[in-house]
Amino acid sequence: MKTYFSQKQFEKKLCPFIYIVLVMMLIALVSCNNSIKVIPVDGIALNVTALTMELGNEQPLMVSISPENATNQKLIWSSSDNTVADISESGVITAISEGIATIAVSTVDGGKSAECIVTVENPIVFAIAHTDHWLEAVDFIKENDDNNKYKILFLNDLTIPGSRYPTFGEKKNIIVSIHGNHIINKSTGWSFLNVGPYQTIIIEDIIFDSTGWSSSLINVEGDEAVFIMKGNSILRKGLRGVYVRNEGSFYMYDGLITNNLSFGGSGVYLVNNALFTMYGGMISDNHTHDIPGPPPNSPGGGVFVDRSTFIMKGGSITGNSSYDPGGGVYVIRGTFYMSSGIIANNETIYGGVGGVYLENNSDFIMSGGIIYGSEASGVEPELANKGGILSALYRASWLYDVTQYGDGTDILPHIDDHISGTGHTIIGRE
Repeated sequence: MKTYFSQKQFEKKLCPFIYIVLVMMLIALVSCNNSIKVIPVDGIALNVTALTMELGNEQPLMVSISPENATNQKLIWSSSDNTVADISESGVITAISEGIATIAVSTVDGGKSAECIVTVENPIVFAIAHTDHWLEAVDFIKENDDNNKYKILFLNDLTIPGSRYPTFGEKKNIIVSIHGNHIINKSTGWSFLNVGPYQTIIIEDIIFDSTGWSSSLINVEGDEAVFIMKGNSILRKGLRGVYVRNEGSFYMYDGLITNNLSFGGSGVYLVNNALFTMYGGMISDNHTHDIPGPPPNSPGGGVFVDRSTFIMKGGSITGNSSYDPGGGVYVIRGTFYMSSGIIANNETIYGGVGGVYLENNSDFIMSGGIIYGSEASGVEPELANKGGILSALYRASWLYDVTQYGDGTDILPHIDDHISGTGHTIIGRE
C-alpha cells in the first residue's frame, strides 16, 4: 500500500533534517576558519636609513617585514615633503627639488614603521671625454664660488699627464663625486687627487691606475679632509694607494686597493692623527719588499698606522707583504679597533709577523673578525709560529715601553689557527 504526504506534512518531516544539515555546515565553516592562523607583523625595516639623490633621479626602497610569513603585509608610504622627495605606492622615491625629506613606511597590521632621510642635491656635472676636460673641471671647481657640490663623470678611458697635480686649492666645504666605470691612467709623477682641508671627495665605480710608483694615488691632508671610496673602484700601481695625514679621514665602503709598492704602508698609510674606517672592500697584494735596491725599515704592506687610528668594521686585508714587521697591519704609537672583517695570508720577509704587528705604545682591541694564515719569516725560532699578532715586547732590540696584556707569550699560538674576535685586547701601553 502506498503512503502519500501532503506538502505541509512533507515540509514538516523535512525541516528537522535541513536544520541538522545547516548546523553541521556551520560547525564545519567555523572549524575551517579557526584552522587559518593569522600571523601578526612584529617589525619592519628599510634597506637604507639615509640616502643622497640627485635632482630628477628615482630610487626604489626595499622593505623587510618580520616575520617573513606575516599574514597582512600591506604598507602605507608617506613623505614629509612631497616637493622635495615624492614616494609611490610601490616604494619608489622621486627626487623633485633640493632639500631634505623623510620617507616613512608603516604596516597596516600593527602600525610598525621605518624611516629613511633623503637628501636631494643638484650638483654641477662635468662630462669628461679627454684630459683637457679633466683639468678644466679641476680649475673650475677651485675657482668657482657659487656652488659646493660637483659631479665628475668620465665618459671613456683617459690618461692624465704626471706633470699636473690635481688640487682644489683652498676651496672649502665642497663635495666632489667622481664616477665613470673607466680606467684613468697616470704617467709617473704627481698624485691623481689631493683632498685638502674641509673638502670631501667621493670615488665610485672608477679605476685609478698609475704607470709608475713615484707618488701616492690619493693624498688626504688637513682638518675635515675626507676621502670616500665606494662601488667597484680600484686604486692600483701607486707608491701608496691612499696617504692620509694631519687630521685627514678615509672611509672605505667597497672597492679594491691593490698592487701598490712603497717603503711602508703601501695600501693605506696613516700618520699624525689620521683616521681610517674600513666598512668593506679589499686591501690586497700590496708590498714593500719588491722595491729595487737595499730597503730601509719597510713595515706595513697593507696598512701602516702611525700616531693615528684604524677602525676595521668589515672588508678584508689579504695577501699583502712587507720586508719588515706587519705584512697586513703595522701599528706604531697608534690604535687599531677590529670589530669585523678578515686579516689573512699576509707575510713578512724579515723580522716580525705577517698579520698585525704592534710597537711603541700601540693599542689593538679586537671584538670581532678573524685573523688567520699569516706567516712570520726571518725571526727567532721561538717566534716563528706567531704569525697572527705580535708586539715588540718579543723583540728586545725594539722595546719602547711596550707592555702586553693577554694570555702570556702566545697571542695566536699557530699561524694556521682561525682566531675569532671574542674580546681580545692587546695593549701596547704601560
